Amino acid sequence: MPLTKRIRLRIIVPALVAASSLTAATEYSVSLPSVGFGWLDQYSLDSSHSYVGNEACVPTSSTNAMTYLQNLAPEVYGTALTGSSYTDWYNTAEILIGPDYMNTQAGSGTEYNHIPYALNKYIREDKGFTNTVFYGMFDSNYWGSAPYDKPSDIQDGKPTSGFLLGAIGLGSATIFNITYDGGGGHELFAVGINWLDANDDGIMQFSEDAELHFVDPLDPAYYDEGYPDSGPKTTMGHLWYDAEADALLLDYDQYHGRLPYDGHYEETGPAEIGSAFAMAVPEPTSTSILMGVGIFALLAARRRQGFSQRSE
Repeated sequence: MPLTKRIRLRIIVPALVAASSLTAATEYSVSLPSVGFGWLDQYSLDSSHSYVGNEACVPTSSTNAMTYLQNLAPEVYGTALTGSSYTDWYNTAEILIGPDYMNTQAGSGTEYNHIPYALNKYIREDKGFTNTVFYGMFDSNYWGSAPYDKPSDIQDGKPTSGFLLGAIGLGSATIFNITYDGGGGHELFAVGINWLDANDDGIMQFSEDAELHFVDPLDPAYYDEGYPDSGPKTTMGHLWYDAEADALLLDYDQYHGRLPYDGHYEETGPAEIGSAFAMAVPEPTSTSILMGVGIFALLAARRRQGFSQRSE
């Protein structure tokens, strides 16, 4: 179903936090139109893949994000990226799991540095959409030996609030990873942020209760008899900047269980966001998107340390 291009971006400045306060505040609200998101559940990939579904969050989130991208620009992609049915989405993720793409393993998952290479091969080389724009921010620790050195369109560093606001606000299909405090990680598809910067310092503080909305491949759908039936279903988490980690942290109630769905959720605990990878439709839309990311940087110029996530 093609999307109507109603990407919502709202910036209000200044505003009063409370009638008794003279402190200016800036409100940020960005979101994507939810009708176009894919809602493939990663556990759908269990039966024919040695139960790789437990580790298939990266190919599944990539499929859900590409579904949004093709629905955003059907005049560019048609249905070539992920098809038009749940079975097609399954088949797309099945391709991405393979050794020529993400090389997702049942015991260890996907290495995050595979993402730009795998999606470049799939979208640009195999499907022929050579003008699709990629950009991202990755923790420098994710890069190792060739061929997985950092690509030129990836910026070094953990994703900032400015990057995520810009990417979502201008309509890019953005996937990001979280790393749990005890080890391991997960990949999600970012679809919205609501944040009232109460003291207008450009830093997402814990007390400001910023909301990050996303499609979680563990829980992306509504379920009939425990199996994905319709969607998408989005999840909301608490997002803030932690100075000690020099990173954005995310906390949310995460589904714990396989299919059939049984409604068992547990709090993740604060998980660090280590990478974000955005995909934008070709010119001229991509120019607007990349300019938009820069606009957020300009908006934060007088609070540069906040949006760069560094406290001097």
